Amino acid sequence: MERTVHAPVIRANPFMSLKPPPCELPQETEPKQWEPESNRVGLLARKIGVFPQWSVDGTRFLCTLLEFPKNLVISALDPETYYRMSMVGKNKAYGRYGPRWRITVGAVDADPTKCTARYRATFERHGLPVKKHLASFLVTEDAVVKPGTELHVCHFKVGQFITATGHTIDWGFQGGMHRWGFKGMPARGTTKSHRRIGAIGSKGDARVRPGKRMPGHMGYEWRSIPGLEVLRINPEKQVMYIHGSVPGEIGEILLIKDCYHGKKKIQDPHFPTFFYEKDFEEEKKCNENPDSPFVYEDGEFFARHLFR
Repeated sequence: MERTVHAPVIRANPFMSLKPPPCELPQETEPKQWEPESNRVGLLARKIGVFPQWSVDGTRFLCTLLEFPKNLVISALDPETYYRMSMVGKNKAYGRYGPRWRITVGAVDADPTKCTARYRATFERHGLPVKKHLASFLVTEDAVVKPGTELHVCHFKVGQFITATGHTIDWGFQGGMHRWGFKGMPARGTTKSHRRIGAIGSKGDARVRPGKRMPGHMGYEWRSIPGLEVLRINPEKQVMYIHGSVPGEIGEILLIKDCYHGKKKIQDPHFPTFFYEKDFEEEKKCNENPDSPFVYEDGEFFARHLFR
């Protein structure tokens, strides 16, 4: 008996008929002159571990390793469209720092069959692969990057400072001693109350005031850590070594962007982004410049004070 094999039915995505918001995008992304008031786009990275490094004088310190999966620019919204179509945009499109574009970046390839049609339509409009993680960054008009542009780890330079944003470690439900650092009750003379928090305000007005520190869910909150120095970059593996710790467990997805805090503010970066085909050969000539904060050896960029 012959077995009948039915070919899969491929249906058109109904959400493709929804036209994207009209906005003028640059035809090509070309290198530009950086200005101190400019804000660049950020990247998505995955925390892959902690590893020690040594300076030339023998000082040992810990570095966090960040892997940058293939980052692609998914979409770009001008301030007018962002203000009109988003509740968040009504506060951020025209903020105190002037008009800002919203650039959406995607990372980590996803299985399209496990995504909804509405979600896939976001990528199919530009002919891009479906990404698992998305993040939006606010940039100035001169830093707008065309959708489909690949963002490389060398978007950041060795020696500059970055800001890492992500979710903290999820500890679940915790007691008052772990969550808030309470001292607890006496070890002796108490019955089953050694780790309890004590009185919560039953006298006086006889009510628990809002904000009272009590047991509850701990962790998995958004945290930003600014001023982390980039010490080493591996362009082939797309891995960055930064001095310090970042939020989250190993495997957590982080938002990495330039730092704008005081003396650690970004200076003369690749603008609007790093173009691997055009800029990589020029970047490897850093050894010829004695004023460069980094050197190129064995396929990696190192800070000059880092032992290698």
